[in-house]
Amino acid sequence: EYRTESPVIGSIASTLSFDAEDIKTTGANTFLEFLETIPSLGLYNPTGNVPAIFIRGNEAKHTLVLVDGVSINDTTSPDGAAGKGLTNVSLNDIEKIEIVKGVVSALYGSQAIAGVINIITKKGANGTHGTAGITYGTHNSKTYNTSISGGNKDGFIRFSHNESTTSGFNAMASDATQDKDGSSSQNTQIKAGNEYFNLAHSKAKNTQNYDRCWNGSATIDNCSSLSNSSKTLLNVNKKFNDEWKVKLSLAQTKNSLDTLHGLVSKSGDKSKNTSVILLNDIKINDALLTLGVSKIIEKNTTKNQTLSSKNLFVNFQKNINTVDINTGAREINHNNFGKKYVYNIGAAKPLGSGIKISGNYGTGFKAPTFYQFNGDDATNPSITPNPNLTPETSRYIELGVEKQLDWGVTSLKFYNNKVKNIVSYIGASCSDGSAILYLAP
Repeated sequence: EYRTESPVIGSIASTLSFDAEDIKTTGANTFLEFLETIPSLGLYNPTGNVPAIFIRGNEAKHTLVLVDGVSINDTTSPDGAAGKGLTNVSLNDIEKIEIVKGVVSALYGSQAIAGVINIITKKGANGTHGTAGITYGTHNSKTYNTSISGGNKDGFIRFSHNESTTSGFNAMASDATQDKDGSSSQNTQIKAGNEYFNLAHSKAKNTQNYDRCWNGSATIDNCSSLSNSSKTLLNVNKKFNDEWKVKLSLAQTKNSLDTLHGLVSKSGDKSKNTSVILLNDIKINDALLTLGVSKIIEKNTTKNQTLSSKNLFVNFQKNINTVDINTGAREINHNNFGKKYVYNIGAAKPLGSGIKISGNYGTGFKAPTFYQFNGDDATNPSITPNPNLTPETSRYIELGVEKQLDWGVTSLKFYNNKVKNIVSYIGASCSDGSAILYLAP
């Protein structure tokens, strides 16, 4: 919620947190199965299609999904939602999941209009440990996972490999080919470090069979896609004194997507995303000031197109006369849109008898994707892009009351999230059953 490991106030926003034991008690075998158990989070996970997350009814592209602080949202997809990356998250590797509902763009930047899901992966435990597991289900579904780790106070190392496959089933009665829309995903990660730094490298592969795609002349049933991704992440931590801590994160992610439309093979776009983030936690008496700078470069290497932004953000938290105060702001300097500003302010106050009231107000921002600016000839050449699109913006307000009980917490929330300049699709049917789509604000 505050993008720091040492907040000085309690939670104000609608925040959920799950550790490895919480995840285990749900009985979920995959990350997507776990997401299905979370209140106010809608998961669209049909056979033969790309999964999507909807927080409080907002669009999937408005949820920012992070793994160890690095976005897995697909910048070369039509709308930039997490999509196929969700299937490559291994439940076996997760140490903790934090979900913040509502606009948090001031701290996390573009796409955090509906909320943020931050997934923190495991490190090596004390001593040497190994795990292995196999799960079977209907439709020839299988999940494999294995890991080995070792460590002590001076350092750790962890290796994991996870794989999930299913034959799927035919989800469309009108499907002439009767293909079963199977899928498979695998993820391999190695992570090492100590209290001062950690380095991680992972590779993921996802294959998906699905219905309804464009083969260049008509819409057909028998389609498949193959996506590959790799990620390298370096985190460096430095504590100068009791009042000042610094964290530097360097990350690079590479993605590629190839499709098979009937008998026609198409090579999709490749992308490379690089991010540099520097965070400073500065304690001032009993308050905490977080200062951050970042640079994010999103590059479509196939078409040699680049979107980039430089960010400067600040967050301040303090308890004043029993009232928790949190406020922040961000300057986004985008290469296409110039400077944009987002901010937030929140407060919470206990009233006694375990009752607490809270309120949040903030603004959000999301830049259009490569696809929306330039179209995608490999997937659907009939799509007409719009180079004049403007960023989506939002204004968010939330009011809530909660009560601490012996068995837990119960709460009542009122929220309103108004988004302007939403990028959507306008379709016109054609005689052959296909559609010509235009991106429009």
